[in-house]
Amino acid sequence: MGLSAIGTVARLTAGRCGRFVPGPDGDLVYRPSGDEPRIHAYSCGCRIFSPRAVNQKKPTDMYRPSFLTAEKVRELRLTYGRLDFDRHLLPLLRDDMRKAAESAANLSESSYPTTR
Repeated sequence: MGLSAIGTVARLTAGRCGRFVPGPDGDLVYRPSGDEPRIHAYSCGCRIFSPRAVNQKKPTDMYRPSFLTAEKVRELRLTYGRLDFDRHLLPLLRDDMRKAAESAANLSESSYPTTR
């Protein structure tokens, strides 16, 4: 989930009188009040988010775009002039998102076909 979603969930759940109490092993356990809403977080593609308890990435680990690059944007501007986000850029962004998800999940390149 992104920061906007986390902020929204926090606003929907804060101040509902739930509390943290010591559990049997001494760790804190959240006890809901029952007034919290039921929240189901899904992506725009209707996939359930896969939480990651620990960030396994190093500060140097960063996805480098393969499709939506500055060079590609310059090329598109030369070809089309003014760019339309949905028509010109979104397909490239989706391809980069597929590749990043594929890379993160250690799937083969052929698992996610590109839009072109």
